[in-house]
Order: sequence, then C-alpha cells, then structure tokens
Amino acid sequence: MVNQGGTITVKSGATLVVESNLTNTTGSIVLESGATLEITGNFTNQATMNFNAASEVIFTGSSNSQVTSSGGTFGKVRVDKTSANVVLADDMIINGQLNFAGTNAKVVLGGNDLTMGSSSSVAGAGGSNYVVATGSGRFIKPISANSTLTFEVGDNDVSTNYSPLSAAITGSGYSSATVGVNLVNAVHPNKPGTSSDYLTRYWNVLAGGITGYSANLTGTYIAGNDVVGTQSLIDGASYNGADWDYTNAAHSGSTVSSTATNTDIGFTGFKKGDVVLNLTAYIEGYMDGGSMRPVLQNSGETGTGTQCDNLTVELRNATAPYALAHTFDGIINTNGTMTCTYPGAASGNSYYIVLKHRNAVETWSASPVLFGSTNNYSFASGSAQAYGDNMVQKGSVWCLYSGDINNDEEVNPGDYTLWVISNANGDIGYYDTDLDGDGEVTPGDYTIWVINNGLGVFVLKP
Repeated sequence: MVNQGGTITVKSGATLVVESNLTNTTGSIVLESGATLEITGNFTNQATMNFNAASEVIFTGSSNSQVTSSGGTFGKVRVDKTSANVVLADDMIINGQLNFAGTNAKVVLGGNDLTMGSSSSVAGAGGSNYVVATGSGRFIKPISANSTLTFEVGDNDVSTNYSPLSAAITGSGYSSATVGVNLVNAVHPNKPGTSSDYLTRYWNVLAGGITGYSANLTGTYIAGNDVVGTQSLIDGASYNGADWDYTNAAHSGSTVSSTATNTDIGFTGFKKGDVVLNLTAYIEGYMDGGSMRPVLQNSGETGTGTQCDNLTVELRNATAPYALAHTFDGIINTNGTMTCTYPGAASGNSYYIVLKHRNAVETWSASPVLFGSTNNYSFASGSAQAYGDNMVQKGSVWCLYSGDINNDEEVNPGDYTLWVISNANGDIGYYDTDLDGDGEVTPGDYTIWVINNGLGVFVLKP
C-alpha cells in the first residue's frame, strides 16, 4: 500500500490491515484514538504520520518488518511476530505501550535509538522477546523523579540472550531527563588485566538532565554464556572512562550490581584485580644531586644501580586512621618511584598513605586519597603533599626527614646513641645508622641527625 499525497485516516475502533508493505511517500496517515494498523511487511513513512497515543500499530507475520519513522511518533506498538523482528531503519519514538506479544520476536535497534514516552511501558519482555541493543543505538527511557527503570535489552549475536539492566536512580533535580542503555556481548576493553574471573558482557549507560545523579545498577547475565572463571567471585563495577568504580559492588545469582555516579559509564562484572599505587617519594639523607644513592648496592645488599632501599607503604582508613587496612613492602628506586599493589577490595575506599622507612621519619599523606584501580601520588612535588607539611626540601624535590634510627617516631638522642655505637664499631654494610646510604657509618650520618634533632623533627599525623 502506497500513499502518494492523500490522507489515510483509521477511525476509532477500526482496523486497517496491510498484508505486505505500507509506504507513505507524501500526504499523511492518521490513527485516531482506539484505531489499529496491522502490518505484515515494512512500514516506511517519508511524510506525515499522526498517531494518537491510544492508537496501536501491530507488526505480524513470520518475516522481519523494517520501520522508518522519519521523525514520526507511534502510540502503542505490538510485536506479534513468530521468529521474526521489527528492525529500525531510523530512530523510533513510542508514547504508549511496547508489547512483545509474539514468539521469539524482538525490536532490533542497530545504530538507531528507541525512545519511550513519559507515559509509556513495556509488556511481555523476557526469554526470547526483548530489545536487541547491541549496536550504537540505545534504548532510552524518560525519568522525572527518583525511581527505578528497567531496560529490557539483550543480544541476538549468536544465540538468544536476554540480559536486562535495572537502574534505581536518585537525583536532586530532573530536567527533560533520560537514561539510555545498550550492551556489548564481549569483555569490557578496559577490564583490569589482573582479573581472571569476569563477564563477557557489558552495558553502556548514558544519563542526561539529572542533577546529583546516582544509580544503583543491576545487570542480569547468562551464566552459561557470559562467565569466565569462578562466577561466585564476580561483582559489579562501572568504568567512567578513566577508572573503575566498585562502590557497593556485589553479586547475587546471575546478577551483578554496583553504584555509579558518573552519567556516562560502562557497567560489567569481574573479580576485583589488584589496586595499583604509583608512588613518588624521596629520602632526605640519601639524596645525591637530583636522585637517591643506590643504597642496596652500596651496602652489599641485593639490589641494582637503579634501586635505592626498602620501603613500607601502608593504607590507613580515612575515618579510623590508626586502623591499618592494607600494607605493601617493596623497593623504592633511585628516582623516587615505587609501584605498590593492594587487594582489589581497596578500590572505592579512601585512605591515608603512610610511608615507613628504616631510618626516616614516618610520613603521612596530607589527606585521605580515594582509591580506584590505578592511583598516582607524589610526596616529592611539595611540602603540602605530607600531613602537616612534614617534609624537607632538597634541590627541586621534597623529602622524608632522615634520622629516626630507632623508629620511635621522632629524631632524638636515642637515635644518636645507636649511631655512636655503630660508628665506634666502624660498621660497613646495610645498617640503619647509615643515614646517607653510602654503605658505611661515618660522621656524615651524624651531621644529618644533629640538624634534624635540633629542629625537633617528629611524626605528624591525624
């Protein structure tokens, strides 16, 4: 059926059945309230369509129907096909109910958006009836107040995989707000490489028009299709374009969940991999020009010319700073760099970073740091990087104070007593009393101690 300039009106209570294709090249098609248009083939609008929100378009038959709206809006849409789909050729808007009434019948988006109206709903989705949203197009729903949206999406790449996403959304303000979702039947490209238990499915979630946005996301996956490794270890996580957020990460059955506050994220599930801290710090006594001496090598210990000394890096809870959460023992390089790894559980939490060294003053970060999967922190860039500005400048970098030989949290005569004994013994090698890291205990070490003892240097912390 082709309309070339006329007006086709379907009155209330009437049904127009088109057993193949319906094309509106010019003119208009009008569906009044309660009117029904039943199409077996393609629907192509290239002119004007005026469909009342209480009218219904029914797609029937056992072959695909391609739909071209050209900006027109549908009322109710019923997909009543058998092993066939409604395939969008451009964006589609539905103001009434989207009803999946057929068998193995879907709406396929491809690169086009399907947008629901403010009073619309979805019925009959599940199993083999849903919105196939594996292209760049999104299934979009409006929201005007705090509520939970369900996106009845899945893929049909190889087999039928219904994997809906729910989003319990809160916000402080809504202005023409919407949330759109599509999905990918693959591993998220930014999954941490350290995670060996993960989903081969992720959802892309894009929200707009919401102030103070927060969404508790829950995704349903196909256990027999989407799991690599141990399913019980896989929790939800969201990627904001730079890092992973594990806030409220959890799992239950074949669902993963977490909370996202970024409005454009990728959401999936995996076992939290190691959290990485890329740290930069210098030790005062070891400075030799713009770098630190290779103390381990100088002292005959195991080490290379690029390694300085052993360092312990602790993470202390922001709200209970004297409660140790995680610790890492490693070697800091002569250029002040050190890579620390912590359990994945550290991500999403805030910690003070605490540095402990065998003859330097314990030093805390200025404030708690919110940890993601990869983190960077430099104590060297300024005294304000340490709690209480408790650092000393050497050349262009800021350093941990040296001289706390007995690790009692201050530079005092007790440290001097240890140095006197070691110096008298002529100690050579790896000794805590070797404050300048040259491999032997000499008056040069005393010089470092006496200055900091005179300054009354001690640990500053919350």
